[in-house]
Amino acid sequence: MKRTRNLPNALLALAATTALLAAAPRVSNVTAEQRAGTKKVDITYDLVLDGGQTAYVEVWFSHDDGFTFPISAKAISGDVLAGVQGGTNKSIQWDAEKDWDSRFTPKGKIRIIATYGNEPSVFSGTGDAGSQSSQADASLVSVQWGLFATTHNGTDWTETEHNWFSDLFTNRGLPAPANIAVDPQEITNAKWNEIVEWGRQNGYSSLQLVTITAENEEMPVTNITFWEALQWCNARSEKEGLTPAYYTDPNEIIGDHNGDGNYTNGNDTFSAWDPVQDTNMNGKWDPGENFNDLNSNSKYDGREFFDLNSNGTADLGLSLVYKSGAQIPNWGKSENQNGIHYSHTEGLINWDANGYRLPDYFVVRKLLTGGSHKKKWPWGDTLGPAELNARVRASIFPSEFDGPSPASNRQPNGFGLKDLLGNVAEWSESGHDPGDGMKSDIYGGSYKSIGGSSPFGGAINFNPAHMWETIVMGPASTRSPEIGFRCVRYK
Repeated sequence: MKRTRNLPNALLALAATTALLAAAPRVSNVTAEQRAGTKKVDITYDLVLDGGQTAYVEVWFSHDDGFTFPISAKAISGDVLAGVQGGTNKSIQWDAEKDWDSRFTPKGKIRIIATYGNEPSVFSGTGDAGSQSSQADASLVSVQWGLFATTHNGTDWTETEHNWFSDLFTNRGLPAPANIAVDPQEITNAKWNEIVEWGRQNGYSSLQLVTITAENEEMPVTNITFWEALQWCNARSEKEGLTPAYYTDPNEIIGDHNGDGNYTNGNDTFSAWDPVQDTNMNGKWDPGENFNDLNSNSKYDGREFFDLNSNGTADLGLSLVYKSGAQIPNWGKSENQNGIHYSHTEGLINWDANGYRLPDYFVVRKLLTGGSHKKKWPWGDTLGPAELNARVRASIFPSEFDGPSPASNRQPNGFGLKDLLGNVAEWSESGHDPGDGMKSDIYGGSYKSIGGSSPFGGAINFNPAHMWETIVMGPASTRSPEIGFRCVRYK
């Protein structure tokens, strides 16, 4: 859970996040408020413990909206450090001046970590106290989000896809990501097992360990379904005290169009994606756009939520973290009612989460470029044997390599990312369910170098004209030695 208070004109503008690093201690309802005219902060929280146990409680501060937590609060008193008992409305007083003096941030967040026993957790902070671009996981690479160009035919170029991705956040009243944190290489067998071992003790019962040998420890993990990759992202998030992104209960909200503070469904209609009414073509009604005023009050009283469970109430959802099960119900499906579009996939994602995700379709298209502009490949417009073996190595075409190689072997692209092209293909977050099962995108793989067939089955004549033709779609339940994944974070 998360509760936020805005503190304008304050030295420290603080929000609160819940952290859960151990299995049993449960922290919730965290609030933080700076005392007027001072640098002292009052923190409250609820703590649930197993009977008769106490916890060690620690406080960490983020200056960059939860992207890093580099500052350990030392000047603290109250229900903190060793011997804290469970209960509601626990309180902590923090003298921020002593731990982070002469600084200001409008993006402050507090993390509370509770661990059974009399010793602090193994968390040692992430990032540094002065940098706004350091990563929560020290290995992640920061890629600035912004303009990039793609082509569908090698001749005509589009430069607007960065706006489409940003709209996914701004349409929900959230800031668009300025930077994207990306795993610099494909997830290895060793990294997979590290998270799975924790996850299986914390409700992620569907995830299975892979067999580790001296030869495969640093190889990309493969034979992982799309759904298992989502669960693993959530487990990695929770293990690091971050908010997971994927849920099984959807958020039904479309938006408070009339600004009355309530979510209701009126009778007015609006034609999404119709340029006559949806003039900015973003799939939703915006102030100033035309609509069908069926109640003749000159105010848009349209659909503000999709009543998916027919209970007559706008449900916020996003309370059931996706930890197990063959799939997330309705993921990939969409609906249209009275001209309003609803994406089940978008409703099942917490867009304000700071945890790990698979990269979105638009993000994939950006990352593949490696920073090149209006080029068919990260290194230029040609793809011959020299580029195959020197730059891609595992090869997009048949080559001397008969299988994946260690994830860290090759040189990175211009963004500092390895194997966005070549080695194994990687799951992305995007896809759709046309009615016969979820189909997900994979990208960048060596679709003919391993057995001469597609990861989704059947021989193919794979001859991509440019890097974006390495994006193909197939069943999300596929297990293949040619498909792995990597993670991203948007905040």
